[in-house]
Amino acid sequence: MFRFCFLLFIAFHFFALLPSGASAAEPWASASILPQAVVPVAGTIVSKGPVANQIILRVDAQAEFFAGELLQVFLRDGDFRIYEPGAAVRGELAARVGALELNQVWPNSSNGRGIIQSLNHRLRLDTSSRGKFPFRSMGEFLPPFALYNQRGGVTQSATLKGSYVVVNFIFTGCTVPTMCPLSTQKMRSLRTALSEPADLAVNLVSVSLDPEYDTPGVFNDYANAYDFPAEGIDFLSGPPRAVEDLKAQLGVLAEPDEKLLVKHSLMVVVADPLGKIIYQIPGSGWSPQDILNKITAHAESNHAR
Repeated sequence: MFRFCFLLFIAFHFFALLPSGASAAEPWASASILPQAVVPVAGTIVSKGPVANQIILRVDAQAEFFAGELLQVFLRDGDFRIYEPGAAVRGELAARVGALELNQVWPNSSNGRGIIQSLNHRLRLDTSSRGKFPFRSMGEFLPPFALYNQRGGVTQSATLKGSYVVVNFIFTGCTVPTMCPLSTQKMRSLRTALSEPADLAVNLVSVSLDPEYDTPGVFNDYANAYDFPAEGIDFLSGPPRAVEDLKAQLGVLAEPDEKLLVKHSLMVVVADPLGKIIYQIPGSGWSPQDILNKITAHAESNHAR
């Protein structure tokens, strides 16, 4: 009898600690449970729906807040398209009209993190070893790197080999028509032009100049807005230090600016299937047809040898 009463006492106090409307079996959903305006969180997606853009997230057991708990949260469109049940993610919990919203969502699998950390450590060492001016010129090879793409996967420099690669730098918040929007439109035109020579393998890569904002989900929405095919381009973002090193090695200058968010130069880099840089175009005056002609001529020249 004493044991029974003791268990009732424990159960009573456990449920008393739960926020209003929550239970041991139901996910927490109310924004009122947040201990602060923004709460960093990591966990695994358990399921999706039934409401649009809604997921059930199981928070990691070692988390500072909501450890091991189920949370009912909403995602932006791009994040909801990317992440499926079973995906490990991290982000920031915030209030959304009384509900919970997960923002700044990044993939969080141990395998992906390991690849990102390992390759970008090599990139950091390589950048440092090149001294004050680490810029790579024509004839050199693309540096080692790994960043997250708009599909929630990891794109590595090594996986780009075997195809020609066209790299530029943009950010989704750029509002200057002659800068990032024009560059992305040209990349879209180049993707269309590349559909003709079916035997010519070319990867298009756009690296973020604002990696703290341009998450895979943000880039997923951006790719959809420009009507890119699912595998038509890799929009890449990730650790700011890695992006800084990549910018330095590929000749892009950028700094924060109050009006433009990021004031930056433009550069397009073309590498052959071995990763060797064969063409560099500063500024926004490049044309998709010119790049296609350069790649085609290079491919024909190598084939003739």
